[in-house]
Amino acid sequence: MCAERGLGIENKPDSDGICFVGPVGLRTFLLDALERRAGDVVSWETGEVLGRHDGAFLFTVGQRRGLNLGGGPARYVVRTDVERNVVYVTDDRDCPGLWTCQMELEDVRWIGGEPPADGAYLVRTRHTGTLRPAQVYEDDTGVRVVYPQPVRTVAPGQSAVIYSGVTCVGGGLVAKDDRRPAWD
Repeated sequence: MCAERGLGIENKPDSDGICFVGPVGLRTFLLDALERRAGDVVSWETGEVLGRHDGAFLFTVGQRRGLNLGGGPARYVVRTDVERNVVYVTDDRDCPGLWTCQMELEDVRWIGGEPPADGAYLVRTRHTGTLRPAQVYEDDTGVRVVYPQPVRTVAPGQSAVIYSGVTCVGGGLVAKDDRRPAWD
C-alpha cells in the first residue's frame, strides 16, 4: 500500500519510534520542534529535587533511561507534569504510582458506532501488550476501564483498545493523569 501511494517507505524495517521524521532521534526531533525548558526531576516519595531536565515533554511514564541522574539506583518516571515542568521519579519498581486499577478514556470510538453494554471486556494498552480483563463503563463523563488487579500505569495519550473475545469493539486515548504525590 505504501508503494502504491508513492510514500517511499515500503522497504523500511519495522520501528517502535517515530519513523516519519527520518534518521533524527526522538529527543532531537522534540527539542527542535518544542521550546527547551529546564525543570526539576523530583522524587515521587519525598519531593527531593534529584536533578534537572530539558523539558518534561521528553519523558513518559515508566521510562528508565535518559534521566541523567548519575550513579545510584535505577529510577523510573512515575508522572510528568508538563504545565509545571516537573518529572517525578522513583527507584521503587513496586511504587504505587507506577500501578493503577483504573483509567479514564477520551476520544473513544466504537466499531459499531454505538457503545457496547457495560461489562467485562479485554483491554490492550500497548502495541504488543497483553490483553487484560477489565470492566468497561460508559456514562456522561466518558469511558472508564476498571481492572480487577493493578496493572502498569499507561502514559496519557496512549491508546487503549477494547475487545470482546477476539473482536475489537473500539478504543480511545488514555486521559490526562492528575495524580500528585501525597507531599505535593
